[in-house]
Amino acid sequence: MDYENRCGAIASMFDDMRRERRDFRVGEIADLMALVKDTPFSEPMLRAVNLSGNERVIAVGEVGKEMRQFADAERAEAENRAGAEAAEVRALNEQGARLSSMRGEAKPDAAEWRNLFPTRDELRTLQEGVNADGGYTVPKKVSAQYLDLLRAKSVFLGAPGLNVLPMDSKELQLPQLTGTTGVEGPTDEGQVIADNDITFSGPILTAYGYKALTKATAEIMDDSALPLRQVIIDTLTRDIAQRIDLDYFGSATTGRLAGLTATGNNTKTALAAGKKVVTWADVITAVSNIEGAGGRATVIFASPDMAAALRSERENGTTGAFLAGNVTDAPTTQAQGLPLLVSANIPVRSVLVCDMSRVFVGARSVKLNVSEQAYFAQDMIGVRLVHRIGGAVVAEPVSVQWIQAAAS
Repeated sequence: MDYENRCGAIASMFDDMRRERRDFRVGEIADLMALVKDTPFSEPMLRAVNLSGNERVIAVGEVGKEMRQFADAERAEAENRAGAEAAEVRALNEQGARLSSMRGEAKPDAAEWRNLFPTRDELRTLQEGVNADGGYTVPKKVSAQYLDLLRAKSVFLGAPGLNVLPMDSKELQLPQLTGTTGVEGPTDEGQVIADNDITFSGPILTAYGYKALTKATAEIMDDSALPLRQVIIDTLTRDIAQRIDLDYFGSATTGRLAGLTATGNNTKTALAAGKKVVTWADVITAVSNIEGAGGRATVIFASPDMAAALRSERENGTTGAFLAGNVTDAPTTQAQGLPLLVSANIPVRSVLVCDMSRVFVGARSVKLNVSEQAYFAQDMIGVRLVHRIGGAVVAEPVSVQWIQAAAS
C-alpha cells in the first residue's frame, strides 16, 4: 500500500472517531500500526498511541498530518519527474527525426562530434568517476550527444517515428491495456451501471550493455584538432551500431535485445515456393495491412538482396521501364512515400514494413572510459565506450509486417 492509500485509511479511521465521538476501539491501534509499518512514521506513531485519552488522539492526528504532507510531496515529486521524463522523450525523438532526415543528404560537420572525445585537460572536468578506477564517465548532457551519434549511424535507431524512452534502471515496464469487458448496451434510468473491468499489464524493456574498446597514442589526448579523435569515436560508435542493428533486426527473445523478427514482434508473410523475391505489390499489401489495423506505416526496411530486387523490378517482368525509376536516377530511397532503408543486418530475402510509432526501445546510459593506466608502459590511452539500451517492444504484431521470399 502506498503513502496515499495509507493516509486515506488513517483519515477514514479518524473520521469515524470524530463522528462517533470516541477513542480507539480494540484492534484499531493494531490496524493503525500496520498502516505505518516500514515507514519513517512507525516510531512517532508508536509513541503517540502509548499516550492516553485525548492526548493520544491529538498526537496520532499530528503524525497522520505529517504523513499526509509527506505523501503530497512524494506525489508532486513523481509528477515533476514524469513531466521531465516526458520532455526528455520528446527531445530524444525530435532529435532522432532530425538525424533520420539527414539520410542521403550532407553529413553533419565533423566538428559537431569532435569534442565528444575529451583531451587530457578536458578529462579534469569530467569528475563523475575516478581515473584510477578505470576512467572518467561522461555527464548526462554529453551522453545525449553520444546517443545522437549512435542513432545517426544505426539504420534501426535512425528510423523515423521510433519511440526512444529514457530508462533510470535496468528494467522499464510499459503500461499497456490488455483487456476490457466493454459496454453491453444502454443502461435504463435508475438502473445499476455494470462494472467495466479494465486490465492493464505490459512488457518490460531490459537494458543490455554494448561495449567497444580500443587504444590510442597519448598525443591524441593533447591535441583536440587531430582528426584521429573523431575517427576513434566514429569507429567505436559504428561498431556498436552494427551490433545493435543485428540484434534489433534479429529473432532473439532472451539474453539480448528482442528484435523485430522475434516471435510476437511481427506478423510474418512467407511467400510461396518459387516466389524468390519480394515485389512492390507485396509491400503495398503490407502497408494496407497496417492501415487496416488503424496504424500508419512509417518506414520500409530491406535486406540488400530484396532492395536490389525491388529497385530492379520492371513493368513487364524482365522488360519495360523500371518501376523504381530510371537507372540514371539516384538509388530509390522511398516507396509509398516512406523511407526505404537497407541493412545487411536484416535477415536475407526480407522486407519489413513498420509503423515505428508502435515500436519502443529504451536508452539507459552511455559511458566513456579513458584510462592512462591501462597501457602505461606503451604510452597509450585506453578508450572504452558503453551504450546500455533496451527493447525492442512492438505494441501489436500487426505493426511490423515481415515479408520473406522463398529460398527456392
